[in-house]
Amino acid sequence: MSVAINGLPATAAPGAVLSGPGVNLVCTNVSATTAATNATCTAAAGTPAGATVSVGACVASSGSAASLPAGATLTCPLTVTMPGTAGGTNTTQTSVGIDAATSATNDNVTGNNTTSATVALIDAVTDSLTTPFATAATLNVLTNDQATGITGATPANVTVTQTVAPTAGSTFNPATGDFSVPNTAPPGVYTVSYQICTNPAVIPAACDTATATITVGAAADMSVAINGLPATAAPGAVLSGPGVNLVCTNVCHDRSDQRNLYRSRWHPSGRDRICWRLRGQQR
Repeated sequence: MSVAINGLPATAAPGAVLSGPGVNLVCTNVSATTAATNATCTAAAGTPAGATVSVGACVASSGSAASLPAGATLTCPLTVTMPGTAGGTNTTQTSVGIDAATSATNDNVTGNNTTSATVALIDAVTDSLTTPFATAATLNVLTNDQATGITGATPANVTVTQTVAPTAGSTFNPATGDFSVPNTAPPGVYTVSYQICTNPAVIPAACDTATATITVGAAADMSVAINGLPATAAPGAVLSGPGVNLVCTNVCHDRSDQRNLYRSRWHPSGRDRICWRLRGQQR
């Protein structure tokens, strides 16, 4: 008896169910003269682990599994469910193995009784980046994505498409995978959703989706006041002393609660600026 696994793609998406016409086990009685007695045809998850494997009812091309004629086959539908969940979560596995075996009571040639197959995972993984206000930033969405079992997808091994347009003020380049905000982007959260598919394509299609996020930090809001100067002064007068000063204030609005104001001043050392919340006076 010999065994073959047929119809599995080289790469599949997380959670994909691989089954249907052509996805099967074929166990063949390769003897030229003798029927195989009590022939079996089975499959299970192999190494690397992670797949869920099931085998349907086998059909003999002639005879039956109890007595499989020379040259006859057992064809068994195969279903392989890939690990993980599509849509941006990280799937630990980079590939999975499927093992198949056949036997017969009177089979004394065991070297061809087993075989195995490997299916790689394509995996788009959610990305995030935070950048200070007035600082341009670029995030390449492919860096942590996985294609053909390798982390670090590239435009050479995946095709990237935009599934949800980037937030206004940001840009996405599917040709490179670069998601960017300029240094003029207002504070806030910018997102884009995208899909990667194996390149070259496989059947069934192996694709996954994810969302990339860039957060632009809050902006300061400085105001200035001149205090303590009189309306009129004499020629040569030196105007200084207590109360004669500049006060520069960072009103520093919190975008999540416009009632929370912040004020800043320079530490006497001249090195550090202190910013504290007026509401509650929290440092």
